[in-house]
Amino acid sequence: MLCRLYLAAMHFNENAGRTQARTTSGKLRYSLHFPKAKKGGHTVKPVKSPPTHCYVHNLIAGVFEEIVPNPLPYMEELQKNPCS
Repeated sequence: MLCRLYLAAMHFNENAGRTQARTTSGKLRYSLHFPKAKKGGHTVKPVKSPPTHCYVHNLIAGVFEEIVPNPLPYMEELQKNPCS
């Protein structure tokens, strides 16, 4: 669960400042939403650019550069953990 929390935080931090998407002609994109709370009313929301996942490449590179060549310190830490 802790790892999932860390991944969610990294994903949010990387994608928090996404810009608004544009059409091919350069106009800003918007979408209509019809929430139940407005009982038939609508709201207009900006469409964000697609999210990125660059943090995944950094994690994989870190695993293969640091943990795979010398896994002993990490194995010792795992063995200390009473939950595993």
